[in-house]
Amino acid sequence: ADSQVGRWFSGIAGGATVLTGQEILAPGHHVIAVGIDRVVDSRLSVADEIDDVHRQGGVAIAAHPVHQFWPGFNAAAMARLDGAEICHPVIYERADGQEDLERFAARGSVAAIGSSDFHGTGRMGLCRTYVFARDNTAGAILEALRAHRTVVYGLGGKAYGDPALIEL
Repeated sequence: ADSQVGRWFSGIAGGATVLTGQEILAPGHHVIAVGIDRVVDSRLSVADEIDDVHRQGGVAIAAHPVHQFWPGFNAAAMARLDGAEICHPVIYERADGQEDLERFAARGSVAAIGSSDFHGTGRMGLCRTYVFARDNTAGAILEALRAHRTVVYGLGGKAYGDPALIEL
């Protein structure tokens, strides 16, 4: 509800585009649901969570998918997943953090996502997603995420995402 109020207020104030969503927290995985208005049940399998996100018109992103979160992402889940964090504050805190995220993303065809999503004291704001959308509406942003039109910069300035967009 808070995100819906934020979206409403931003709209009347001429502010930033606000996308509503949820981080679906379960013991074996975390999924970011962007562009949804109803809560997704975290007791579902990852594939079923993603299906619910898609039914609501949203996109599903694997949140900080370090190795310990991989078990929930079976082949069915990976086939449905829209994106995965490839840059997250964990890359600055764990020697194997960037490698873990790269290896996860290599398991499927996903949009590269940079996020400050963090559950502790970490480096906020360093990991960003550059989304190449036709305009700044929520629909256009979600469509660009589905189409993997993103670029993210990780450690040492290494670029991830659509090769044609990286060239820009």
